[in-house]
Amino acid sequence: MIKNNTGLSNRSKEYHAKRAIFKALSDRQWHQTIELKASTKLSSATIAKHLREMSKTQLIERKEDLESGKYPVPVFYKASNELMEYITSCNLREIFKNSINGMIDETKDPLVILESIHLNSQLWFLEILKEMKSRKDMKAYEITWLEQIFLFESYEQMISQLIAATDKIIDQIDFDQMIFAQAARNKELSEMVIEGLAKTLITNNPEAVKQTGLEPNVLLRELTAEIAKRSRVQDYQKSQNEEKSSNSKKDLPTD
Repeated sequence: MIKNNTGLSNRSKEYHAKRAIFKALSDRQWHQTIELKASTKLSSATIAKHLREMSKTQLIERKEDLESGKYPVPVFYKASNELMEYITSCNLREIFKNSINGMIDETKDPLVILESIHLNSQLWFLEILKEMKSRKDMKAYEITWLEQIFLFESYEQMISQLIAATDKIIDQIDFDQMIFAQAARNKELSEMVIEGLAKTLITNNPEAVKQTGLEPNVLLRELTAEIAKRSRVQDYQKSQNEEKSSNSKKDLPTD
């Protein structure tokens, strides 16, 4: 069985602390730290740390009530639109994470679930790139923090859950069948990628397409077949070169 990891446990606490604060801010209302402390059950130091980080990355709005006449000046926090999008995504990912045990019991194939986790990470990776493009003045620490909450922490939580769930039924897994199924899915994906590349070439080269004198659907079929053929030739040449390199190493004299 898998043993508990102290480092992972500490990171899990950080993850759940942030999630608790996000949940408390999900009503889009202004909140003081004392309110957040009461609703999250977190310490003042923990809340202050995360609120400071979220303010720097513009995931939350911060305002001071200077007209209150109070000292210290009351400070209020509210979730930004970006954070609300993240909270919605977090809720969906939490549902997915909590479903992993059931999916493993049903499929006996952790690679299928791993693909879904990777797809989710790719989507959030793109969101971070879009944010970087729209905010050219983003600091390195802001990007790092977005990486942590949007990618690494969520990925680590889901992978840990997947490994723990798989560990419970490890003796029921047919590794050969699982690998064959993965190869079939990869082949199907490769065919989709090749067809997508062919469509892109046709779209970006209208004059060349016109010169062929072929109907678009016929050209697409022939171009897809040609790209696939070249891909197979490249794979064959690569395997031959690797085999030659391996044989050359075997033929080297030994001391």
